[in-house]
Order: sequence, then structure tokens, then C-alpha cells
Amino acid sequence: MKTRFLKPILLLFMSLTIGINMASAQMGPVVSVSETENSIPTEIKSFINNYFPGTTMTEIQLKTMDGIYKIDLSNGYELTFLSSGQWLEIDAPKGALISTEITINLLPAASVEHLSHKGILSRVNELNYNSKNGYKVEIEKSQDKEKSYFFDLEGKSIKAPDRMYKNKGDKKRK
Repeated sequence: MKTRFLKPILLLFMSLTIGINMASAQMGPVVSVSETENSIPTEIKSFINNYFPGTTMTEIQLKTMDGIYKIDLSNGYELTFLSSGQWLEIDAPKGALISTEITINLLPAASVEHLSHKGILSRVNELNYNSKNGYKVEIEKSQDKEKSYFFDLEGKSIKAPDRMYKNKGDKKRK
């Protein structure tokens, strides 16, 4: 009686194991791998050399399924790029701010004007870019408090939920 039930269960288990192994073999490359500075795209290196001169890359992760590079710099900044070199996120370390020069160069003129008019252009601690939704700018208001501003691709101020600016498969690193 026991073997009558044991045999189908064993066959089911073996089938599932083989199916899972075949499916994972077809998925392709590893989800996240460490990279070296020499292996990252030239556009990313140029961006870092231009906006963060004198810093070194302390950690480089490539999310191979998405083609997204996550790079930690020696000054504490965390950067996220597409493999094409397009920046997606710049996150200043706790207590630091993104330079006004970087903010002005990366955001559309209308959003820079909006932030400047509010007197907060020099208080940006995080920038996010999304090719469909536009820009998210986080402003440091006071200790442990931030305020988010959203802009469309032309720089017009909009209201948008935070989740629209998360990169696919991204989890906040802190």
C-alpha cells in the first residue's frame, strides 16, 4: 500500500526537480554580478569623471536581467545607470547634498527654475530619472525628513506617486 502512494510522489518530485533545473538554465545569466571598473561602459565612466572627479568606484554591481549598473563611489554617493550610460539615480550620502552644478546639468531648465524659485536648488539629496515619467527630486528639509518634487520630461511640475520612479527590480540600498 505504501509503495502505491510513494511511487507517484517520487515521480512527481523528480519531474518538478528536472523542470526547475531546465527553467533556470534557460533564464540566462546571473541576476547580479560584481564588475570591475574596466568592464563598465565608457559613458558611465565619463559621467563619473565629469561630475565626481577624484572619486573611485568602490563597488560595481550589474543586474544582468535589467542591464542596470549600481555603483558606489568612495565619497559615499550611490549611482544607478542603464547599460547605455543613461543615469537613473544619484543618491547623496546621509548628511550630504548633490552639487547645484550636477542638478542644473541633469534636470530640464523648467524644473531647475522651479526649484530655484522655491529656494531649494542647493538642498537636493537625490535625483531620479525615468524615461516614461520624468524626474523625481528629493530635497532635504531637516534631519531625517525629505520632500519629493516630481517633474515631467520637459521639467513641468507634476504630482506622481513614488513607485513610478523605482527602477525595475530595485530595492533601496542603505
